[in-house]
Amino acid sequence: MEVILADYLGFCYGVKRAIMIARENASADGTACTLGPIIHNPQMVERLKSEGVGTVDRLDDMGKGTVIIRSHGVGPRVYAEAAARGLELVDATCPHVKKAQLSAKIPC
Repeated sequence: MEVILADYLGFCYGVKRAIMIARENASADGTACTLGPIIHNPQMVERLKSEGVGTVDRLDDMGKGTVIIRSHGVGPRVYAEAAARGLELVDATCPHVKKAQLSAKIPC
């Protein structure tokens, strides 16, 4: 069997950026968490956990600390809720996703 590797492989720009941001905000005391898995790659999520970046499914699961928004982004209510809870918010949303979100935003 011959294995042929693609010329381009690995994580896209937005995912690489999100992982870098998560690592920059890791905490030894376990207070830095991504809201949902930062990317759809269980091995990387586990590696980040071992580096001090946990995962929570809801903001209710965090008492204090830093919440890192995953590469796929979240809606505006999550930003408001994080601020109301006094959580430090770090946005690792892919810039391309953020642009699409802002383009789709309906003015109130």
